[in-house]
Amino acid sequence: MKMLINTFKHLKVVMHHKLIVFKLSLKAGIPWRGLVHDLSKLSPTEFINSVKYFNNGTGSPIELEKEQRRIFKNMATS
Repeated sequence: MKMLINTFKHLKVVMHHKLIVFKLSLKAGIPWRGLVHDLSKLSPTEFINSVKYFNNGTGSPIELEKEQRRIFKNMATS
């Protein structure tokens, strides 16, 4: 159930970010760039991991994942 809730929360954060970027790109005269900016965030590879490590939009879930992997790797090699 938590993954389902995180899916919608993460999608909300990503879409809000894309809206802000699109509005700013319109002002800059480059609307297409604003539309395609960060499309990788919606790819299955990045989206699934971002949902798994979602932290209520307070930071990058990808950075949190990297940090946790680094900690586990260090524990395994110690």
